Amino acid sequence: MPAKRSRDLSTTCGLLIEAASYLQRGMHDDVERATGLSGAWLEVLLRLHRTPGGAMRINEIAAQVTLPASSFSRLADRMEEEGLVERHPDPRHRRATLLHVTSAGEQRFAEAWKVLEPSQQTRLGKLLSGDELDILEKITRKLRDANRPPPVRIGGQPLTDPQRIRPILAERVAAGQHDPGQHPVPDA
Repeated sequence: MPAKRSRDLSTTCGLLIEAASYLQRGMHDDVERATGLSGAWLEVLLRLHRTPGGAMRINEIAAQVTLPASSFSRLADRMEEEGLVERHPDPRHRRATLLHVTSAGEQRFAEAWKVLEPSQQTRLGKLLSGDELDILEKITRKLRDANRPPPVRIGGQPLTDPQRIRPILAERVAAGQHDPGQHPVPDA
């Protein structure tokens, strides 16, 4: 009997990342071909559409669409110019900004959904059984939650933008008020 092969996590991680990349690229291409809406714009509208109140903090949504804050800011500027989103101050935190979907943004998302939903069915829903989809959702939530970086807290408020965190932490380290090993400064 052949010896049991040890688990190769590099292969498993690589396959997961590769599958997610192909899945996302295919769905984004389907939507862009049919509607002209780019994948990044689709991701923003999707997240805002699924959020109660249709608004999220800019730094949170930027992290979810895996764009640096500066790139996301430019993307949000272009979407705002097109009338799809609006920026408003966050009433819960005076220095935070919320990105709100507009009625034009909701209309554009509804148009994209007519293409996205069948694309999701073709690329995932028809390939897996209902039980497999339930298991996949449970596994991906577990992976996402375990690997989501914890927010850095300064003055009791969570900060997630590395451009804002870096100078504050550097100042505190220099003053001997912060152990850099406790909360390393995230990469930009």
